[in-house]
Amino acid sequence: MLLEEFDPTPKAIINPDDSDVVLLDYRLPLPTTILCPFSGEIITHLLQRKQIRPIGYTKSINGKSPIYLLSRPAGPDVLVTLAKVGSPACIGTLEDLAPLGITNFIIFGSCGVLKAEQASDQINLPTAALRDEGMSYHYAPPADVIKADPHAIHLMEKVLQRHEIRYEKGLTWTTDAFFRETPKKLAHRKEQGAVFVDMEAAATFAWAQFRGHRLLHFFYSADHIHTKGWDRRKNQRRRHVGDYFDVALLFADELSKTK
Repeated sequence: MLLEEFDPTPKAIINPDDSDVVLLDYRLPLPTTILCPFSGEIITHLLQRKQIRPIGYTKSINGKSPIYLLSRPAGPDVLVTLAKVGSPACIGTLEDLAPLGITNFIIFGSCGVLKAEQASDQINLPTAALRDEGMSYHYAPPADVIKADPHAIHLMEKVLQRHEIRYEKGLTWTTDAFFRETPKKLAHRKEQGAVFVDMEAAATFAWAQFRGHRLLHFFYSADHIHTKGWDRRKNQRRRHVGDYFDVALLFADELSKTK
């Protein structure tokens, strides 16, 4: 199979240094930590509260993707950008950013849950991912599962426990074809131990390990999928998405204390 042809050569024909990144009115060096929410609502919320300001952008045929600065009088400054949905778009954005000297990536967004009893709006830490997508196979040798960085999991657990924030750990099923989450596949993934479903974690794990970046990737519970249907659970999701950004900032503060 083509996806079994992993090439570990770090230098490709087109490389991240070739990316089109434009900085506007900010002097280097940039902060080394960036927060990447998948929710556009979070970016809108931060802009409305004037917590972030644009300092540059990456660009592609889709247009410009702003890079924001969050200045913090009581903590280290961080960068913010919108993570793109889907493994190829997500990793493309991360590759664009890394040449700016960013070493710490905090990525977070909603996930589906595979058990009805899993609470909505709960923080979830994917400890490993089933690689049912294509992007991760270009950054790691072929295998069904890829593990998260255990040091990242330990850091996030420590912060969540300190602040008495409820969370769950487990295996996620990463698929880039959510319209092909069939009952048969879902049943099989649950047999394999999956408790969450997402679209990017396997790829972000593989990318970070291949490039040597520090990655903290966490979820918050949203819909519930099961073999008989799909429960969007909108009436159960009452927490404002800005709360998850606050959790990401707690992680960023903890990262600033470590090397």
